[in-house]
Amino acid sequence: MYSYKEQRKEIFTESGVSMLLKMRDNINKKLDVAGAVCAGKAMENISGDTWVMLAILDYLIEINELVEVTQEMECRGQDKIFTRKCL
Repeated sequence: MYSYKEQRKEIFTESGVSMLLKMRDNINKKLDVAGAVCAGKAMENISGDTWVMLAILDYLIEINELVEVTQEMECRGQDKIFTRKCL
């Protein structure tokens, strides 16, 4: 079962930081084009632990880089939609 608290520490390992940077690049490219990105597309072409990738999305929300648009909607994890935090 996914737990952000448990997976968060994995973000700061060598492989986790590599995934974080790749996902952030994916996300920013897609946000520049469409203004929103779904989790599945944010994880595109990145190999590694899917739970760490979910933790990266949660981390980007935590540090106010992303906002989840689908917070109160029921959908599969890969279909969650994110956008940039409005200032």
